[in-house]
Amino acid sequence: MLVRGDPTIDILATRDIVAVIRGGTRVDRQALAAEIASSQE
Repeated sequence: MLVRGDPTIDILATRDIVAVIRGGTRVDRQALAAEIASSQE
């Protein structure tokens, strides 16, 4: 997870997510959220 800011200084920086990288590939967070929402219906 890539965040804006330094979470070692300000823990709230963990709320400002810039990107999620899994297995060396950037995750499309909007597509993932849509997939999760549709599976919960």
